Amino acid sequence: MIAEKRRSGATLSENRRQTCNWPVTCKGADKLRQALAITSLGSPWWVDRFILRQPVKRVLKTALLGTCAPRCRFVMLSLYRAESLAPDKVQAFRARIGRALSKWA
Repeated sequence: MIAEKRRSGATLSENRRQTCNWPVTCKGADKLRQALAITSLGSPWWVDRFILRQPVKRVLKTALLGTCAPRCRFVMLSLYRAESLAPDKVQAFRARIGRALSKWA
């Protein structure tokens, strides 16, 4: 099959583009201006930031928004040590979410 495609005059990279639908397009995502990700994590904040280097934020910001909506402003709110939280910490995080969303209005 590859030999047939090469005989047809198309290069290998052209054949890959035809089969992979490259470049990937995200229709309508280029109009996205703001994104807010809310997550909860079981580890302390310093493990996420210093040891793991915020993998969830990096993937969302660079891989998803960086390719589909490069002009999008990205904010991520993380609730750390989610397994053992006092109710006042949960309420404080809910207030933080409310403040972030109120800036959009």
